[in-house]
Amino acid sequence: MSSGAAVLEPSGSAAENFRRFSSNSSDVESSSEMPPLQSTLLGNPFHGDPFFTKSSKIVGPVNSTEFASISIQDDHSSVLLIDSDEKLMCNSGKELASNLQCDEATPVKVISIFGNTGDGKSHTLNHTFFEGKEVFKTSNSQAAGTVGVWAAYDSHTKALVLDTEGLLGATANQNVRSRLLVKIFAISDIIIYRTRSDRLHTDVFQFLGDASAAYLKYFTPELKTISENFGKSISHLGPSLILFHETSFTQPLKDDGHYEHHFFTTNQNLRFFGSTLSSMFLFSMQQMADTDDNSVLSLILERSTTTEQVKERFAQINRSPDGFSAIRYIGVRTKTAPTDFSPLREEVAQEMHKTAVRSTRHLQIVFNLLQALNEKFSGPVDNLMMNTLPDEYFTCTVQCMACKSRCKHSMNHLRSGKPHDSKSRCHFEEQFQNKLFVCRSCWQNGQDRIVIPKTAQSGDSVWSGLVKYAWQG
Repeated sequence: MSSGAAVLEPSGSAAENFRRFSSNSSDVESSSEMPPLQSTLLGNPFHGDPFFTKSSKIVGPVNSTEFASISIQDDHSSVLLIDSDEKLMCNSGKELASNLQCDEATPVKVISIFGNTGDGKSHTLNHTFFEGKEVFKTSNSQAAGTVGVWAAYDSHTKALVLDTEGLLGATANQNVRSRLLVKIFAISDIIIYRTRSDRLHTDVFQFLGDASAAYLKYFTPELKTISENFGKSISHLGPSLILFHETSFTQPLKDDGHYEHHFFTTNQNLRFFGSTLSSMFLFSMQQMADTDDNSVLSLILERSTTTEQVKERFAQINRSPDGFSAIRYIGVRTKTAPTDFSPLREEVAQEMHKTAVRSTRHLQIVFNLLQALNEKFSGPVDNLMMNTLPDEYFTCTVQCMACKSRCKHSMNHLRSGKPHDSKSRCHFEEQFQNKLFVCRSCWQNGQDRIVIPKTAQSGDSVWSGLVKYAWQG
């Protein structure tokens, strides 16, 4: 491991570390505004925030072509935070802070990145926060470049940056990896989902929707419990999501310029479509507002934004993004390398300025939360792999009304003269009278021969058959 970061066995509970740090800390979360971002890379041109160099001299807004001439990050490397077996590599927040070359009381915002293996997550973080320096290891081989969760601290933006193991990559247990990623989801303030494809694939929304549901169902109550046990205020609202989509041959999502103007009146509901409203039309509507019997109540402008289009994709696969406090879409088209990361930097800068949902937290608090969640949600997980082509796609759909077992034959087997059959033995239901008789002698010899009960043999007369039947019980 680089930068002399030691890998140690974890010891001590999360509660002990939390109380020990809380006795020397005034608050878990800072409710004040974040200090001005000192990174030229993460300037916020939308809010007019000044840009600062490392010497804190105010300079004008810097465009993406000027980034290469500005040094913003000292040389250091990332450290392994959690391995692929969900084991914390640090004993305490103090040790983590030492490995990251910062103080445990440093107020930070946690920014993590998710995405499929090979989509350039580490490369994205290096160019978004560290001016292209290989703080997070990248690889051009078929093997995954990132295993487990790695952490680095950006002193200029006060960000704890987490690089996660890629989805769809080879691993011993995919379910353990998914659970680990949701833990990182729970402690993050901003999540960047990195995808590089000409169209947004369903697996993006499936993972994010499932992670959102797991966060709301399991992690939100646990965060409330941790807050009560520690006697500190811990925000349990979900992180912000930035969907960073890079295409090569197709256009990324764009805001639809089509507007719908709804004019609600007391006696009618008129809907007008168009991109602009003429001054004469607005004047006539103002005259309507001055009348008593036809007053205009409201004017609503609607547009199909990229955020709404992303939410529609969640709805199409019956997933909900309610676990996210906000959703932002950043799309770039890269015809020739390199990728333009400036829109992502600007969006991250805006999100880091916001403190209404999640404010900065001390690094020690972040570590204690992760430790508590890791202790709570741990243990073996079955490595169940869902078959992409299950038997139900090809077998007969008929089910037994008594035992509900499916027919074992393939579809349309009746055309071949095969009757319905099942692999399991059915149980008797009085309402269906579903019983068969088998030969007792054959059954004792391990054979099931179905027989039809009769009162007499074919060679016996009626009377002699009845006598034998009664005699044999």
